[in-house]
Amino acid sequence: RILHCTGSSLHQSRMFEEIRAAVDDFSEIGCRLVGSQTVSGHTEYTIQCRRLSQSGLEDGWFNWQVQRRYSDFCSLQSSLQETGFDFILPKKKIVGNLDKEVIEERQRGLQDFLDAVLAKYSLTLNIHFRRFVDPVNYSVNFTEIHLQHVSMALRTNTRWTVTETLPYIGSRIRGYYAMVKDNQEPKVPKILHWVDRGPYTNLNTKTLWSLARSLTSMEHPFLQKIEDIQVFETGTFLVYRFHKEGSLKDILHKSKPKHNSVKKYMISGNHHSLPLNEVRTLGWKVLKLLQLLHLKGLPWGGLHTGNMYLGETGLEATGLMNFVLGLPSRTRELALRNKAASSSVHSLDIYSFGHFLFEISTGSRLESSTLDQPLDTCPDLIKNVVLSILSPDASRGTLPTVNQLLETPLFSVSENLPYKPVLKLSTSCKEAVREAVEAGERRLRQDFLTLKADLKEKKLGEKVGVESVKRRKNARKRIQDDRTSQIIHDPDETALLTTAEDVTVCPPPPPYTASTTPASVHPAPPPPPPTPLSPAATAVSASLAPPPPPPAPLNPTSSTSVSVPPPETGGGSGKRGALLNSITGFNKSALKKTITTDKSKPRI
Repeated sequence: RILHCTGSSLHQSRMFEEIRAAVDDFSEIGCRLVGSQTVSGHTEYTIQCRRLSQSGLEDGWFNWQVQRRYSDFCSLQSSLQETGFDFILPKKKIVGNLDKEVIEERQRGLQDFLDAVLAKYSLTLNIHFRRFVDPVNYSVNFTEIHLQHVSMALRTNTRWTVTETLPYIGSRIRGYYAMVKDNQEPKVPKILHWVDRGPYTNLNTKTLWSLARSLTSMEHPFLQKIEDIQVFETGTFLVYRFHKEGSLKDILHKSKPKHNSVKKYMISGNHHSLPLNEVRTLGWKVLKLLQLLHLKGLPWGGLHTGNMYLGETGLEATGLMNFVLGLPSRTRELALRNKAASSSVHSLDIYSFGHFLFEISTGSRLESSTLDQPLDTCPDLIKNVVLSILSPDASRGTLPTVNQLLETPLFSVSENLPYKPVLKLSTSCKEAVREAVEAGERRLRQDFLTLKADLKEKKLGEKVGVESVKRRKNARKRIQDDRTSQIIHDPDETALLTTAEDVTVCPPPPPYTASTTPASVHPAPPPPPPTPLSPAATAVSASLAPPPPPPAPLNPTSSTSVSVPPPETGGGSGKRGALLNSITGFNKSALKKTITTDKSKPRI
């Protein structure tokens, strides 16, 4: 299926509403070229794609195919060059580009190109790559649709006025940012964030409204105040105070907050880490905020450096609505390959905190599910906490809780909160959150088991394939060695070959001269076929057979005559008859019985 984005904007919006809820934009996509076909003078390549299904399919996977031309791959390569990576495509060919050999060679080169892109998880989150492999869900203009939603939401709210659009300053494809003017505080810059309803939402609009009011009235020294929040069927918009220096991620990468996320975080190599004291302070404040949320049974779902700001109190965090809105976390895809991290949604928050701690300590993101590289540049205090969350051994056990992390030497500080945090939830909200947590954990466990079974199947297939190839090679070599040794080293086979050569007797041809005409020649009748000879008769015939006569000398005076052996005399015919009589009258009963071993069958 291909989604054609033609028609009115309202038609695009309706199509967008039908497909938005079934896709996780952070889900990993697998691509493989499975064939090609020539259509109207050009070649189209078939790409088999798959990702984890959000529709509850039996096998857990959603599969589809997409047709792409070589020019489409060139367009994708050009779009990905803005990320700073230059991938190699097969060379263009003007003549003979429809030949079978050229198409097969180009298909292998295009598969190598896709493998290189898929090896970098951050590139697969790019809108250009998503549109290339999944045009059904990503071919619409998200910026235009989000602007329509925001315009409809602000039609009845005269407090906010959009002054500047900021497309794709965050990592979410279905997120929209804009600078707004507050009519109550016109000199204070503020930013509006629109986000669609996520694929993992389990709450209705009424419950979301109740939770939104509770989180808006939440009091915590390390939480950024929400200026305004509106919940709709299509999504939610939130308004915060704008920080000129940007988020903590912008500070680590030394980038401007209004720039595109690809330009800020992928192209720029100006990233740095924080010193030990700042890591300790920020980590402790994040854990204190996470402690309150887990105490109320509410997961965070958005714990990363992009949702952290350095304000008056040292930290102002956002993104607390991510879980209740069903928005996927970026670390969720990595956590699905980690048994401990995928055990619960609260463990997923701890796992996200481990990635947060690694990023502020090293200045770069961890792109793998576990930490396999040594942390030589980090102090031992940080290294011990990071390894307790991200090490391969920790992934097979149980992750520490928030209280256990606060008791570690890294976060054992004497600082106290300036005031007691407050978060009040009604009974209905608590029950709705509990049901949403149970549904989220079931889904998290289901996706983990699906990926585990797929990885096990891949390893088994590779092992069976390698072993089958080895078995076939060894069997062919063993059969060939047996046959060679049977012919060369077996004495019985050598004796059979020698006896057969001794038994063969070829009588000399009848003599003739060149002067003899064909009419005057009376050829003798052919001798009767020889009877089968026994071993004893073979020895007798070999001893009685006369030697062949020597050839006659050539006559140098005759140019037309050819010298041949003289014709047999009557004595020769008598000797042959006596030989045949002795053979036919031989007494076989006097021979000893022999035992024959049949070795004609091949040995395997």
